This record gives sequence, structure tokens and C-alpha cells, in this order.
Amino acid sequence: MLAYNGLAQCAYVRANRFHDRPMTHLRASLISAFTLTLAAGCTAESNDDAVDFRGYQGNGDLTIFMGTSSEDDCDIWDFLGSGVQGGGASGADGEPLLSLANGLVFDGAGNATCEIYGGSAMRLRDLQTGEVLMTASQVFLIDGDFDSASGIENWEAADYTFRDHQIREGGWWGEPIITADAHFEWTHGYRQLLIGALIEGLCGAPGLDAVPEPTPAAHPEG
Repeated sequence: MLAYNGLAQCAYVRANRFHDRPMTHLRASLISAFTLTLAAGCTAESNDDAVDFRGYQGNGDLTIFMGTSSEDDCDIWDFLGSGVQGGGASGADGEPLLSLANGLVFDGAGNATCEIYGGSAMRLRDLQTGEVLMTASQVFLIDGDFDSASGIENWEAADYTFRDHQIREGGWWGEPIITADAHFEWTHGYRQLLIGALIEGLCGAPGLDAVPEPTPAAHPEG
């Protein structure tokens, strides 16, 4: 019998990641099985000059972990200012993934790939095709161009929801898929959409599906 080491704290069952929810733009469902309780850490202030990420811990420097763990072995993304780089468990440790300046999103190679714009609802648009890839409204991320004026009558209609230190798939009661080291439920729409791009692999980001599976360690039972 396999007894899992610390990496198993962020393990997810890939066989259960797809269910009967409809497919949406560049999205396969990320339903996961997680077991450990969230543990919060500390955060640092941002040094960003392009976008004001100061004043609220969820808008400062931030570490994001796979699943519900906050173990170092599960660190997948590190936000530093208005950019994000791969964490130790991402398969791209220390590599730039996305950054934001003047409303433009740049991939890890420094190419402008998307733009973020809007007011009460923010939108992520592909610069090449002009397509709106995702909308951020309140604490929700919705695939495509969502008319925020109509509101979200059913929270379960959201694709992702920011709740406390976590992002949950679907609505408020959905399965947690990632955990931050600080409360970020009220993070700005710019950061919401950068995180959405990281999850779904938009704007040149590798996507949550590209994160390697944790490696189990075999030990004698007991």
C-alpha cells in the first residue's frame, strides 16, 4: 500500500476532473478531490507601478497552492507585483508566466497577448482575435463575455468563485481547486482575470492542466 508524502497534500484525482458540465471556451472541468484543511500564511506588499495592487493583502505579493494545501511542495504560482512566476510544484519554477502593464497582459516571453478592461465588470480579451475570453464580476469568473448588468441570479452559474483564501470551481459551494496564502476574495478584477488565465491556460499561460502530478512516496504500511 502506498503512503503519500507531503506532495500528496496537493494531489488531485485527474480521472475525476471531467464531469457532465458543458465544455466552454478553452475549458475542461477541473472538479477535484482534496482532503486537507486550508492553512493561511502571510503576504508582502506589491512593488507594482503599472497597476495599483497595494492596500489589500489579496492584491499584494501572493503564493498560490494546488488544492487546499499550503505546503511548499504544492506552490504552483507566485505573484510578485503585477507579474506571476511558476512555483516549485509548477514544473516551471521561477519562470515568468504572465505579467500586466497598462492593461495589457504579457506572456512569459514578453509578448502582449491579451488586454484587461472594464469597470464594475472586467473583461479579458485576446489581442489577436478580439474575442472576450473571460469576465470578472464581483467574486465570480465567467467564461466569455458576460453581461454583468443582468447579474448572476444563480451563483452556481459561475465558472469559478473567489471565496476567502480559495478559488472554487463553479459557485460558492463548489470544490476548491487552488488556495492562496492570504485572503483574496476581494482582489481586484485585474488579478482575478490573471488568475483565471493561469487556470485555463489563456494569454500564453501554461494552464492548471500543465502542473505535474505530485509524486507519491512508497512506505511500508504502518
